[in-house]
Amino acid sequence: MSREQLTVEEKNFLKNIGDSGLIRLEPYVTPGGIVYKNLETDGYDWKQILFFLITLAKKGYLNEEDYDRAIFCPTCDSPHVYSKYACPVDKSIFIKKITLLQHVSDGFQGKKEVFEREDRLVCPQCGEDLGHAHDKGTRHESLREIGFSFECEKNGHKFERPLTLHFCPDCGSMFDYKTARYVPIYAYSLTDNAKSYLQEDLEVETKLAPLIQLLESEGFKTSFDVEISGVSGSNHQFDLIAERNGSTIL
Repeated sequence: MSREQLTVEEKNFLKNIGDSGLIRLEPYVTPGGIVYKNLETDGYDWKQILFFLITLAKKGYLNEEDYDRAIFCPTCDSPHVYSKYACPVDKSIFIKKITLLQHVSDGFQGKKEVFEREDRLVCPQCGEDLGHAHDKGTRHESLREIGFSFECEKNGHKFERPLTLHFCPDCGSMFDYKTARYVPIYAYSLTDNAKSYLQEDLEVETKLAPLIQLLESEGFKTSFDVEISGVSGSNHQFDLIAERNGSTIL
């Protein structure tokens, strides 16, 4: 892939990646957005960072590797999304899971709640204590979990499989798999083009160091790698500018 011209912001962002020493930028999803750990952001939000990464990959400075998927809100484009189970009939999220148990010794079977006596499980038919109600590790070997179902607490609907809905707390939207944005998330690493570019940039900065030192000793304020808009409106790139009392040296 050929090397394309970078804007000042893109160039600075690429330098930040190079300066970070990271071999590979790996993303993870947080309530605040897609984050690349240990990457210097310079005050950019996660969408701006993602834009720079995608642009640098398109211009041949970053390798883009398929890494993960995330559910994004279709309304506000946020990855801050939670999943909820709902009744497939009325879409109420107020449902409960019903566990079915069987006491093998006497054949009695029923909902877990009919076995519960305070914090214990007791067979309603023979009265045998079968373990702690909330600790499966204590259950008697004759007690088996044989299935489960769901029940809508709002309207009493019974069903075996709930509907999965997604909720975005940022904008309050509720949506399902049909309207959700299922977005690929990429990891990034520097290409040979980028490594070569950064090395050349470092060499230029090293060569200019004596000149920068001289100018600053004479009271000039220097800026490295600057883009300036000319009279015609065109942008021009300069390795170094020096300013003092309204005068500018390019």
